[in-house]
Amino acid sequence: MGDFALPFGGDLSASPSGDFATVDHDLKTIQRIIRRLCTNPRVVLPDGEILDADYRYSPSYGAGVGRVVGSAASQQDLNQLENAVRQTLRAESGVSQATPPTITMTIVSGGVILRVTYVSAYNAQVVNLPALVFS
Repeated sequence: MGDFALPFGGDLSASPSGDFATVDHDLKTIQRIIRRLCTNPRVVLPDGEILDADYRYSPSYGAGVGRVVGSAASQQDLNQLENAVRQTLRAESGVSQATPPTITMTIVSGGVILRVTYVSAYNAQVVNLPALVFS
């Protein structure tokens, strides 16, 4: 069974028959990846400060890419983000683990543009996520 069609930042939509619209396979995977990338997990900083998780009852869920918004990202930040993106892609069953994904990050004023390409585990086709702008 597919998941509800609920793009990140969007709303539920109706199917042609009037039921809730659903997505499966690649669209489901894309939807899940974007949600995980945009969700911030709980983080304890070196100085002991705690950054709360977006999902209170699942504090380890998310990649935390959104935390770069409004900051001047360093190369160390980009390396950490790339690792978080790779972990996110490994966590999704719809992403083929046989071919490494391509991750490109471009620093922009106050954030990062993230581009991800991976191979679908469903049909072995290349999938390009829409460019995600975190600024």
